[in-house]
Amino acid sequence: MTLPAQILNGVIVTALELDDADMARLAVHLRRVKPHHWGSEPARAVAERVMDYLEQRRVFGYANLRADLPAYERFLRGLPDAGQVENIPAGLTVLSEQGHRADVQTALREALGKLEGTDPMGATEAASWTAQRLSEITAGGGGYQHVSEIKSVIAHYEELADAPGSIIRLHPAINSRLRWGGLPISDSDGETLLVVARSGHGKTALGIDTALRIASQGHRVDYDVIADASAFQIRERMVHHIAGLPLKADKPLAATIAAKGKRPAETIRERLAWAERLLNRLPIEINDTPDLDQHELRVRLAAKRARGVAFSVIENLDHMGWSGPDRLERRMQLGELTKICRQFDRAGGHHTMLLAQANRNAEDREDGVPLGADTADSDQPIRHVTIMIGLSNPNVDSPSKSDPLHARFGKNRQGVTGRFTLPADLVNPEARSPGQDLPDDQAELLN
Repeated sequence: MTLPAQILNGVIVTALELDDADMARLAVHLRRVKPHHWGSEPARAVAERVMDYLEQRRVFGYANLRADLPAYERFLRGLPDAGQVENIPAGLTVLSEQGHRADVQTALREALGKLEGTDPMGATEAASWTAQRLSEITAGGGGYQHVSEIKSVIAHYEELADAPGSIIRLHPAINSRLRWGGLPISDSDGETLLVVARSGHGKTALGIDTALRIASQGHRVDYDVIADASAFQIRERMVHHIAGLPLKADKPLAATIAAKGKRPAETIRERLAWAERLLNRLPIEINDTPDLDQHELRVRLAAKRARGVAFSVIENLDHMGWSGPDRLERRMQLGELTKICRQFDRAGGHHTMLLAQANRNAEDREDGVPLGADTADSDQPIRHVTIMIGLSNPNVDSPSKSDPLHARFGKNRQGVTGRFTLPADLVNPEARSPGQDLPDDQAELLN
């Protein structure tokens, strides 16, 4: 067998002999030696850590590991990628926590048969197959069974899209149905929200819409932009969002917009000017910064408290800089950042929405669903996600086309959510973004 198959074989055989607690400990250890670390860590150290731990448990899968260490080391040095093998320990952790030992033993025995049968699978294929089986067991009777079946969750989500009180289409009724790669998506205390979305799938539009709704009700709001976006760009998008116009219109500014409700016929230029005046009256501040480390983030959060900010959006977290000799992998970056914001939010009086990129380099099936080989992408901060949007978005058929921002919050914007809910005293569930189909009396106030 190839080395990835040996590693998977070792995990499988070992897991068959461990109780739930030992399985969890083994999974935690194996997570520290993920395949994408093997190119940067000395191969012997990796091999010895695995070997020593398995010897300590006295139940490791194959006894000749020490004798084969020189070959093992050479294989490790030459291994560019082990596919989805890292999904296995993650899945084992969840399964051991949920008491599915009998089910996981069955799945692992089947996987072992796939590796050693008369027509054996390749290592990556077997790892992918095992990850899928673990995901199926973990998902239990609710929600989708695997990433390839994510549309079943989206269909359920659509049924709840118009539920009363769901101001940004977050709904607790589907929390128990959500899984991603065998791990639960929801991991929020209800005060801090981490939004993960593919590029072009509307996370900025979601942040803008939510910020405008809250600011229009008199709460002080900050919108912080890191790195490759700017305060000017966000402001421009906010103006167009309020105006109900696409960011890139194919009509001249002098073109006329037909009368609607109490709004008379007006030119695009007049509508945008009205939207800008409205934005200027809202208690919202837009900031940009080239980079932000943990210390600067804490200082900025303290300043928000002093200014009485009730809600903040922080965008482009995947561009944050972090102190220390080594740059942490992105999943850990987002985890640490989320912890900092949660600590701040738990003190009361403030809520944070964090926006981050998902699977930057992953291919998809043109519906935003990552292919199987990408589900273990280290860009995917699965342990901290509360809402994943844009998994299937017909509104983004072509990156070259620009759709009206408000359409992202109509019937075409789809996704999955966790149990995050904004408090009633922060957001009126019946409120809309300023300028978006406001009742006549509010429209009069905004003019």
